[in-house]
Amino acid sequence: MATLETGERSMADRIEMLLRKNKFTAAICLLSDASQIAELRRRYGDHFYAKEDYDGALTQYAQTVGWIEPSYVIRQFLQVAQIRNLASYLEGLHKASLATAEHTTLLLSCYSQLKVSSSKVYDAFQTMLGSDTKQNRDVSDILLRKCCDARTSSQEEAAFVERGNCESRQIKQLKDCGDAALRTLLSNVTAITKLDDQAKSLTSPIVVLRTVAQTGDGNFSSVRDYVARALAEDSCALRRNCNIVSRLKKDISKSRTQLMELQRTSHIFQSNRCSTCSQTLDLPAVHFLCLHSFHEACIPGDKICGKCLATSK
Repeated sequence: MATLETGERSMADRIEMLLRKNKFTAAICLLSDASQIAELRRRYGDHFYAKEDYDGALTQYAQTVGWIEPSYVIRQFLQVAQIRNLASYLEGLHKASLATAEHTTLLLSCYSQLKVSSSKVYDAFQTMLGSDTKQNRDVSDILLRKCCDARTSSQEEAAFVERGNCESRQIKQLKDCGDAALRTLLSNVTAITKLDDQAKSLTSPIVVLRTVAQTGDGNFSSVRDYVARALAEDSCALRRNCNIVSRLKKDISKSRTQLMELQRTSHIFQSNRCSTCSQTLDLPAVHFLCLHSFHEACIPGDKICGKCLATSK
């Protein structure tokens, strides 16, 4: 005669029974461990995914961020070319500060396929990353590099500077893209005034004045201080260079006089000690026109006077 077991089912059995009936929400409610809940939500997402309900799958996958390996979800959406849902998931990674540079590049690629403008993309990243300065800087670099790679001729490059986030290294990137990209950047007066001092130093005051003039409003007051400071710095640099040129001319003249003297007169080397080891000089010995003498073994391999070389350094 068969016996009837009336004991209460274990938690694992109850959850497994609910999952067999596709009652994922009820099963999740029975759990308190975050990692176990994330695993159930992954399976719940897979359930929607198998039914080709990709929006439902996204809702569940988005709640596994930080617990489930991102590559699993990314691969799922790439296989069915669900770019919009993939972008949403990657945005969640960025909001949680769990995105890598590869995730950022992939998200930008999604935005490109979705035809989202660079300025809106930048705004989206600002919202996602908030005050995370490092990630904002990384994103700015990637966005600017994409602009350069595409050789864009629109006003989108200026959007970075208008927000006050463009740095000198990024201006260098734009300069590498060509004059057209830099002119696009400088065509916005607001952008010019927000450039940091080092970034401004990479652009000529003439270029800045010309681009301001071409905007039509002729609002030179916004760049007056920058141009005045740049001209003052150029004047100082010119004076320094003139002093350097004058000193070098004197050195050249002195060297020429010494050379002519060496060519016209004879010199008697009377040193009896090596200029390197200070020991008594014996043969074979080497004498330089600078009047320093050495044992042959004490001369550097490049055959120049070590004494004069040390002085010149």
